[in-house]
Amino acid sequence: MSLELSVLVELTQALTQTESLAEREGFSTTFLQHCQQIASLTKAASKQSEPFYALLVLRVHCLSDKAQHALNYLVATQLLCQRMSVNEHTSHTLLSAAVCSVFCPVQQHQALLDWLKQRNHSLWYSSLIALTRILPHMHKRRVQSALSRLQALQRLMILAALLSENKSHPNGLRGQLKYWAPKLPTSFVPLLDSLFPFPGLLPPGTAVRLPDQTSALILSLTADGYLVRHISSQEQLKTSPVWQLQQDEVQEVLATQVVENIEELGLRWDTQWHNMQSQTEAISACSKSSYPIAQPPAKLIVIQDLLGHAEPDLDKLARHIADEGFLAHQLSEDASRRTRLKLQFVEVKHALLFQGLARTRHLLIQQALLSRVNQHYFPLQESLLQMTQILVNSMEVLANQNGTSEHGEVKTLGYFACAGLFTNTWLKSRVKLPQSASPNYSLTGLLAIPQADELIKHAIALAQGWKQDSQLIQALRHHASPVTQIPRPARRLGCLLGLGLLMTRQIWFGESETTEMDYYQEAMAYLRLSPARWQYLKWQTVEVTHCYCPR
Repeated sequence: MSLELSVLVELTQALTQTESLAEREGFSTTFLQHCQQIASLTKAASKQSEPFYALLVLRVHCLSDKAQHALNYLVATQLLCQRMSVNEHTSHTLLSAAVCSVFCPVQQHQALLDWLKQRNHSLWYSSLIALTRILPHMHKRRVQSALSRLQALQRLMILAALLSENKSHPNGLRGQLKYWAPKLPTSFVPLLDSLFPFPGLLPPGTAVRLPDQTSALILSLTADGYLVRHISSQEQLKTSPVWQLQQDEVQEVLATQVVENIEELGLRWDTQWHNMQSQTEAISACSKSSYPIAQPPAKLIVIQDLLGHAEPDLDKLARHIADEGFLAHQLSEDASRRTRLKLQFVEVKHALLFQGLARTRHLLIQQALLSRVNQHYFPLQESLLQMTQILVNSMEVLANQNGTSEHGEVKTLGYFACAGLFTNTWLKSRVKLPQSASPNYSLTGLLAIPQADELIKHAIALAQGWKQDSQLIQALRHHASPVTQIPRPARRLGCLLGLGLLMTRQIWFGESETTEMDYYQEAMAYLRLSPARWQYLKWQTVEVTHCYCPR
């Protein structure tokens, strides 16, 4: 048995054990730990993509009805998380909530919600709120208004729950989508769209009737159709061939198939199928590739090297930038915005010449960094992006007032300073930003989170991995030190970061001005900025950022 199938066996065993535990003890901390263990097993099992996602429509004979429902729900939740590029830590919490909602006794739902709320498990809590208070009323007309008010991940959990109810719609996923899609509000459209091309209307595990009236099981999806094999006994499976089936050859969707146990999946998705899969253009569950954030993109390294030449080849440089679509788009957009949209830059070379090489270098670093740390969705992502924009723009406004121009270096520092917010695992399972902490001029005090010093460590590690200048790294490390103790080469950048954090807190959290604070006075004096213009500079930052504060 393959390692992935052994994880699937372990997952089904854990489901049976957790069901028994819930029947004996009901809601308990041990029960919640079991739910988290099941979530981890689900993520591990999903690496065997086709056999795992086939369990969305297959039934395992050895499982009870409740355990089967939990398995279907876990597969549907992991599928939507995969297709919507949900962050790993966030999806782990959603999977825990999914299995918890199935096994926790109904009479103990309120006690569970109270426990989660008291311990600030906000994402788990908000997911269960939707599942316990809205899902039971899905067949009522007035549920539409409640569905429209749901948050993005609550919608994901509701749709996953609907897709896992196989009893009421014998035609599998096709029947589920045909029934529910017209009844859901338009806010569910992105989730429904994510189900195409994978798993589509006929996912792996679907049994279909062929033109010759024989039946076959879909094993995987390809660009031209499906890889299938005839439905037969375990003895016949060893000689049953795998072949390509065209989409228009499917005559009818048959009833849900039952497998005796997980080991039987290894007979259907065997070496023969794997060899056929490797020879065809397969459609997988992954919506897009994931990239490491510890180092910059390889293409960016090439571009930065070209920018470092004394006389760079502009045509070659423009071609490299154009190859990275999001970098080319951002370069042209920023150039157009700097002219107040009086000039619309379409050609990358024109935008490059307008921006200048130094500004282009920093702009490309900033956008590549933002792209890497925001590859996967989590609830606070938009809020943290808004906060980041406030910080980098406040630093730029302060730098302009100081009369110095660094061609984007100040904003690059701001983006690296905020990068730790997007890598912090504690924030991934929250739906509301925490309040600010102290000191109010330090990155560690921007938000009241556990191990806040990790924000600076992550920022410095990223800046070092992305080969940033030593002044920028020193500014990150010493920005909260007394002004006279900040290394002189990084002192101006460190003061701009500290004052930018002060201004960001005042804008976002509505905090009062702290003009009497020693750090504020020393930093303002070093940068030769007038405290009388502080309020004006805040207004200017808000005007430039075009942001909102979704607290």
